[in-house]
Amino acid sequence: MEVRTLSSPTPPFKLISDPVILYLKNNLSGTINLELDLFSLRTGDTCQIDMVQEKTGNKVTIYCNSMQVVGEVIQDLCRSLSMSFLESTCTFEDDFNQFRDVLLRVERHKQLRERMTADMADMSQSIKSLVIRAEDSRILCDWTVSFNINHFVLQSIFL
Repeated sequence: MEVRTLSSPTPPFKLISDPVILYLKNNLSGTINLELDLFSLRTGDTCQIDMVQEKTGNKVTIYCNSMQVVGEVIQDLCRSLSMSFLESTCTFEDDFNQFRDVLLRVERHKQLRERMTADMADMSQSIKSLVIRAEDSRILCDWTVSFNINHFVLQSIFL
């Protein structure tokens, strides 16, 4: 089974009814090609199901915009035909491109978080070093160095 997508997504709606499945069961055996176009009165979207009889077996191709709708069609078709296993492939380029964009954004956020964590660790280490130097200069009563270090530490914290 091959699934292809059109350009814009559609909301889910029940596509395969029992009379259609009954008709397909009774009449598909002698048919070479069958094309079924379904139209949603609610949204105005279409779903096309092409069935072709080949030497290796029957091939069903579903053209629709929504991954959810195609999943519901396949589940309903399998349930109605009492099939427990169905080999299928699908292509939803728009959905996969959106998913790829989300993964790239997540990766960028992860890199930013790691860089910020490393920067905070570096800043923390340098502030600790400066605080120790300021404490040493205070003990030695070197107030000029102590004041300069204290001023630098405060600037580092608030920048």
